[in-house]
This record gives sequence, structure tokens and C-alpha cells, in this order.
Amino acid sequence: MRTRKNNMSDFVTEEPPKRTQKKYMRYSEATEYYGIGLTKFKEVARNAGAIRKIGRLVCIDTEKLEAFIDTFEP
Repeated sequence: MRTRKNNMSDFVTEEPPKRTQKKYMRYSEATEYYGIGLTKFKEVARNAGAIRKIGRLVCIDTEKLEAFIDTFEP
């Protein structure tokens, strides 16, 4: 966390920017975001029921995928 002065000479506290996540991602985005290979990612997404197809476009529902991943114990 950083502090800086604004124009009114008061100290303002800035929170670091939060990492935003999209509701839907394509395979290329999702594999980079989660840091796993394409083949394994497709398997996990299929098991999670997180695959959405719109014509030829395949999107991954990240909320469903996160919920599925959270069911596993560390």
C-alpha cells in the first residue's frame, strides 16, 4: 500500500490494483491465466461443465471452473 499527498495536502492511501477476471475466457487466455497446458485445461473444464459454445467459438465459464477447482483439497 502506498501513500501520497493529493492537492489538498492530505495523505491519501492507495490500494494496489486488484486482478480482474473475466466471466468467460477463451482457451488461450485461460491456459495462460491458470498456468496449465491446453490438453489438461480442456479436461478440467469439461469435467467442471464450464465449456460454453457459441457456433465455433468456445468460451470457458470461469465462475464454474473456480467452483469446481475449489472442491479439491490442497
